[in-house]
Amino acid sequence: MADGLFISVEDLEFRRKLQRFQELTGKSISDVLREQAKLLAERLMRLTYPKSASQGKKRVAIDIGRVYLQNEWFENIFQFTNQSLQTQITNLVRGRQQADLEAIFRNSPKLVRIHIEPFDPGKHKAARRGGRVNLPAPFSFPLQSQSKVKQYVSQEKKNVGLAKSGWGSCFQQLGGSPPSWLARPAGFVDDKSDLQESPYITLTNKISYFGAIDAKGNIVSRALAGRGQSMIAAAERALDRAARGAGLAET
Repeated sequence: MADGLFISVEDLEFRRKLQRFQELTGKSISDVLREQAKLLAERLMRLTYPKSASQGKKRVAIDIGRVYLQNEWFENIFQFTNQSLQTQITNLVRGRQQADLEAIFRNSPKLVRIHIEPFDPGKHKAARRGGRVNLPAPFSFPLQSQSKVKQYVSQEKKNVGLAKSGWGSCFQQLGGSPPSWLARPAGFVDDKSDLQESPYITLTNKISYFGAIDAKGNIVSRALAGRGQSMIAAAERALDRAARGAGLAET
């Protein structure tokens, strides 16, 4: 359930498996809840993009590069078939000759969509869908404010893993040790496992755009289903080992 700032999910099938696990293991329901909540938080953390900080930072640079052009784009990325034109554009870019560049762009079918304009961070935010940018090509070229683009890239890289850290925070509160780059207070655990009636633990990811990420990747449903299967399988293996140790298992 999403309320704009928090996302909480409850799964009845998972609750039934929790009860079955408790019956199979003989553990107290409070111990089962805390143990499985920790494992579920870890699973949610691992399933949420990115897999690593370096992967996330690379993705940030790519996404921002799909919105804003940097000077290097004209020399190292875009492939010009006309070498003299590339040399001319490169020199104009280095010299920040806006009027001459605009004239070239207007007359080039491949470059006509590039707009030389001041840097506006709102363009990147508007282009994001579920935290990602999937535009076919960049259009904004902040020719006179290239340093601002680089600063923006550096700042956005600091937010890498924010949605993932929502679950990492829950994992940490339940006794786990998430990677250091996920150590941010972006999640919340409401532990009511000691209640005499209807005990529960709620894991909350406080990052609002996780809902869009989850809608695309079914992260929560996959984590619940996987943890439920692993939980029952672990209990059955433990029972089988106990039976074999007591000489009761079939041979």
